[in-house]
Amino acid sequence: MSEPMKIPVLSLKGGTGKTTICLGLAEALRDTGNKVGLLDVDIHASSLPRALHLEKEPGYDPILGGKLRPVNYDGYQLFSIGLLFTEETPNLWDGETKASAVKQIATTAIAWDTDLQWVIVDTPPTSGDEIQS
Repeated sequence: MSEPMKIPVLSLKGGTGKTTICLGLAEALRDTGNKVGLLDVDIHASSLPRALHLEKEPGYDPILGGKLRPVNYDGYQLFSIGLLFTEETPNLWDGETKASAVKQIATTAIAWDTDLQWVIVDTPPTSGDEIQS
């Protein structure tokens, strides 16, 4: 199967509705019969878990066979960087480390289903290294 098409949703400012747009796109594509992934790489303030009332389940291990494991939710797959960090374990990475992590997560690090057609990407509010990678 070919690589899924990726649609990044970008804005330089936070609070502009990127997550809402991503959810709407994912639902519209799913409702028209597409296999959809929703990827939240907002490394500064991931809001997807909060928007969907998702909590890190006890015993959830985001690593599966050396890759990050997406969650099946409402007919699509999703992975949020917010599932890796908590308020108790904040992200204190420098710009280069953030850029490298976002690039790896967005390109090769997730164990998506092989028949996925689309990946909607919720990005951080920046034009910095994370987006440019």
